[in-house]
Amino acid sequence: MAQVRGEVEEARSYGQEALGLYREVGDVRGQADALLDLGRVTRERGEVEEARSYGQEALGLYREMGDVRGQADALLDLGWVARERGEVEQARSYAQEALGLFRDVGVPKGQAEALRELGSVARQTGDLVLAASYLQEALRLFQAIGAKLEVAKTEEMIGQVRV
Repeated sequence: MAQVRGEVEEARSYGQEALGLYREVGDVRGQADALLDLGRVTRERGEVEEARSYGQEALGLYREMGDVRGQADALLDLGWVARERGEVEQARSYAQEALGLFRDVGVPKGQAEALRELGSVARQTGDLVLAASYLQEALRLFQAIGAKLEVAKTEEMIGQVRV
C-alpha cells in the first residue's frame, strides 16, 4: 500500500521486513513475491542494479516452484530494468518470453503489459512502425478488459510514436 501512495522508502522497508520473515519461516512463494515487489520499489528509486538483482532472484524462485504467472511477472519487470539500462535486446527477449507465458496462462492484462513493453523497446530502437503495432495490440487488450487507465497510457504512447 505504501508503494501505491508513492511512499517508496516506507514500501521498501516493509518489503525488506516481509522478505526476512518469509525467509525465516521458509515461505518460498512469499519470498518470491516480496522480491518482486522490492524490485519494483528499487526500480522506482532508479536503483536498477538492485532492482535487477531482486528480479532475478524472484524469477529463480518462481521457476523452482513452477509458477508460470510469477515467472511472467518477473520477466516483465526484468525487461523494464533492461530497457532502462539501455540493454534493448535483453529487454526485448524478456518481454517476448513474458508475453508467451502470459498467453500460456491466459492473463490478458499481462499480455497487454508485455506488448506495451515490446512497443517501448521498438520505439527506443527507432522502429516506430513495429512500436505502433505492438501498442495497438496492447490497446485492444486493455480495452477488452476495461482497464481505462492503461488504455489512456497506451493511447498516449501511440500518439508519441505517430508524431
